[in-house]
This record gives sequence, structure tokens and C-alpha cells, in this order.
Amino acid sequence: MDDAGDAVVTVERGRLQSRLGWLSAVAGLGVALWSAAIASTAAPLLLLVAWLALSAAVLGARLLGASAIARARPADSAGVARLNELGSALSGLAAGAAGTLFLPLLDTPARIALTVAACAGLAAALVEIGLQGRPFRLQAACCVGQFALAWWQVDAPGSSLIAGSLAGFGLLAALSSTVVERLDRQVLATSIDNQRLAESLAAEHQRALAAVRAKTHFIAAASHDLRQPAAALSLIVNLLRQRITDPSLSPMVRGLERSVHAMNDLLGQLLDLSRLDTGRIVVEPQSVDVDALLDDLLREAGPQAVERGLWLRSARCAISLDCDPILVGRMLRNLIDNALRHTSEGGITLSVQTGATFRLTVADTGPGIAAEHQDRIFDEHFQVGNESRQRANGLGLGLAIVRRIAALHDVGISLDSRPGRGSRFTLDFRGAEYRHSPGGARGAEKPAADRGEKPDGCRFAGRRLLLIEDDDTLAGAFLAWFRAAGFLAVRAASGAEALRVLDSGGALDVVVSDFRLPGDFDGLVLLELAGERYPAAFRLLVSGDIAPSLAARAADNGVPLLRKPVDPEMLHRMLIAGVG
Repeated sequence: MDDAGDAVVTVERGRLQSRLGWLSAVAGLGVALWSAAIASTAAPLLLLVAWLALSAAVLGARLLGASAIARARPADSAGVARLNELGSALSGLAAGAAGTLFLPLLDTPARIALTVAACAGLAAALVEIGLQGRPFRLQAACCVGQFALAWWQVDAPGSSLIAGSLAGFGLLAALSSTVVERLDRQVLATSIDNQRLAESLAAEHQRALAAVRAKTHFIAAASHDLRQPAAALSLIVNLLRQRITDPSLSPMVRGLERSVHAMNDLLGQLLDLSRLDTGRIVVEPQSVDVDALLDDLLREAGPQAVERGLWLRSARCAISLDCDPILVGRMLRNLIDNALRHTSEGGITLSVQTGATFRLTVADTGPGIAAEHQDRIFDEHFQVGNESRQRANGLGLGLAIVRRIAALHDVGISLDSRPGRGSRFTLDFRGAEYRHSPGGARGAEKPAADRGEKPDGCRFAGRRLLLIEDDDTLAGAFLAWFRAAGFLAVRAASGAEALRVLDSGGALDVVVSDFRLPGDFDGLVLLELAGERYPAAFRLLVSGDIAPSLAARAADNGVPLLRKPVDPEMLHRMLIAGVG
């Protein structure tokens, strides 16, 4: 240990000593009274009182010294050591004075009792923190030395033997105190190092928490700011695909559409992964119609399966499951997307198993996964057979998100896969209750839905729509898309403008609003006001906000939520369901 570390240990031992100063004082006072009681059988009262006063004065000085030591700093370590040595020497002189003053006056049994009392006092001092080593050796020399000399001078059988024994006791106690001091310093030095390490770890933990908070704030801002142009791009590309009739341009438009889809997929998965890592997602279980959930997934993934020449199907189960529909839907969506990416022929089957627990399975007829890769497929960015990082094969985040959501939702994941025999992912909903829906048809197979209808300018012709959106670029894309679908669409760029439109008295069939808006009202408040003024109007909230409470607020208000970047086909299906 270096000098600086030794100084810190010395001062810390002194502080511990000062905290137990009262205990040392009680022990010293007890030994003094014990010795006085023994000596009182033969010693003059005045001599006893003088010795007790001396002992009390030494105890008082030790307590004052302990108070000073408690305020010491590492730079004062030398002073702390000298103060302890002086105090110990004075204690030894006061205790040893009992042998010098009283031992010649007492009979042999009383002398032995007085000697035992002095040795008991030394034994108590031997374990006192901060006083081992040199301070104890001084105290032992001053105390035992006087008693040994007094016994040597007593004219009694065996007195010289007792004097030698006392000298041996003092020597052994001094050696023991040296060993105890070394061990005590090592333990205390380790404790100080551990405390510093704990403080360092606590500081690093606070810095890490601050970094996480900064990351969370960035993700929230990025979620809104990046999703705005991404949503506009999705709508614009969708319009381009509808309006461009030149066959030579179709491949470029399809390539642009695939790039936009890949960008939106990457953005969504990165944000989902960050939300899961920062603990911002809260499980909100409710009773979910499993057939309806699977039907929605089939409608979403059906067009992609048709394009690849694959079948996508599920069997009806007529079961209600207590779970979070958004999180479970995300897990199944990622598993289906993973299966579609790696299956070239055959198809994907979604199935249900009931028993002690409820299980959902996604099975494909793809190439399968070798045993050596199965433990790593849920790691971020790990992909079998995609060393060159081809975007068409995904980003390597989908299964990592599945694993995190499963852990959050208390869902077990198992994989059964062999090369050439396909893969079977099973979600085991441990602890989630389920029940069969009365009168529900079971066993009928539900094939994948065909591609949804596109805006054709006729279905929504003449319907009046209010768009509440503050971003000019996204608002322009929305208006172009809505008008291509046949809507008579107008825009409000703020809550104040939206209120003027709502209060104008004109008919409205649809109100679509962003969540975060300038002014005093957010989108949900404006949609609630729109519902009061136009009860028959279809209301839709569109937002890139990732707050977990937003979906619950929207559901409580009876408003469907569409996340940005907007999937044009999903928007079209929601409008068909809401408007007709």
C-alpha cells in the first residue's frame, strides 16, 4: 500500500475508533472500578481516590482525542498516529500505576485479582480499532511493565515466576496486536477500495442512466421527425405506382417502392428495439379474439405471399386469449415476415395448440436452420447465409424483437427446425388465460387474403375529409392521396384552424389527425371534439409518437391508431372499414 493509501487507512481506523469511543470508555471505567474495589481492602482511601481521578482524567483525555481524530483528514494521519500513541501510553501508565501503588499493600489473592483485572483491560484494548500495533505495544509496556516490576519486588513465594509470566504475556500480546493490526489494515484497505469502486460504479450507473435518458429523448424526437418524411414518401410512391402507366417506368417505381418499404421497416425495427431496451413498452393485456388477430395478419402478409407464389393460412380456433394484442401481433408479424423471406416454395401455416397453456405456432416449408445456428438466430443482426448483408433478406432485428417482447410478455419461445425440413416457431403463453368462444366455428382453414383494393377515385367520391397535420410535406402527400381516392379533402395546420373548420357547420365524413400539433390541443382532443360535432364521422389518429400510453388513450376514445410511416394499403383498408 502506498503512503497515501496508508494515510487514508490510518484516518479511517481513527474514525471507526472514535465511533466506538464510548464503548472503550465504559470498558476502561469498568476495569478501573474493578481494580479500585480490589485495592480498597488495604489501600488508603486518599490514594484510591487520587488513582481513580488519574484514571478518569486519562479516559476524558482519550475521549477528547477521539473527537479530534473523528475530524481528521488523510493529511493529518501522522498526527492521528501520535495522538493514539500518546493516549495509549497514558492509559498504560494509569492502569500500571495500580500495580505500583497497590500491589505491595495487598495479600497474595488480592494481588492476583488485581493483576487479572489489569490483564483483562489489556485484552479489551487488544481488539480496539485504531489502537493495535505501536499504540498497543506502548500501553502494554507501560501497564505490564509496572505490574511485572511490582511482582518482582514483592517478597512472596512465586512472585518472580508471576513477574516473568507477565513479561511473557505482554510480549505475546504485543506480537498478537501487530498481527491483528496488519489484518485490520488489509481488511480496511480492501473495504475502502470496494467503497471507492462502488462509488465509481454508482457514478458510472448515473452516467449510463443519463445516457439512456438522452437516448430515449433522441428516439422520441427521431421517431416523430424521421417518420414524417418517411410517411410522406410512402404515400407519394403509392400514388406514383397508381398513376404511372408507362411500362418502362414500372420497374423503377417498384424498385423505389421496395426501397421505401425497406427504409420504413428498418426505421420501425430500430425504434421498436430501442423502446424495448429502454423499458418504455408496457404490457397491457386484454381479451383478444385470436381468429380476428390472425385474420388481420393474413390480410397484411397475404399480398407478399401471393407475389412469392406461397400459401399463407391458419385454422380457425374460436378462442379468446388474455394478452397484449399489439405486442403479440408484432411477434407474429415478425415471425411471418421471417418465414416469407426465407421460404421459396410451399408456404406458411399459423396454428393454435391448447392444453395446460395456449400456444401459437408459425411453421414454414423453408430451408430450415442448422443446429449450430439455432442458439444465435435471436441475436441482433445475426442472419444465416447473409454474410453480405443483402437487404432483401432482412435486417437481422425481427427475431431479436420477438425475443425481447416474449420476455416482456412472459411468453416462451421454442424452435423446431432441421435443414431441408422447414422451421417451426412456437410461442408458449405461460400464465395467460384463454377461453373458447361460445358458438365459434373451429377447424375451418382461413387462406391468405388477396391484395386490398387501391384508391380508385370512385369509392370515396364526394366524401368530405378534414386532415389535421402541421407538417407541410406530409400534409401535401396526404391530401394528394386522399383526393386520388375521391375525397373532398381540406387541411388544418393547427388546432385553432381545425376548430374553425369543425365549427363552420359543413358536413364531414372523415377526420384524420396527427397527434402532436402546435397549440393547446393534441390530436386526440380534436378528434373527441370532432366526434361530438359529427357523431357519424369516421375518426382516425395518425402518429409517429412511440409513447406506450398513446394506444391506450386512443382505444379509450374509440379512435383507431395508425402508426407512421403510413402503410397506404393499411390506410385504405381502415377507410373502407370506417367509411364504407
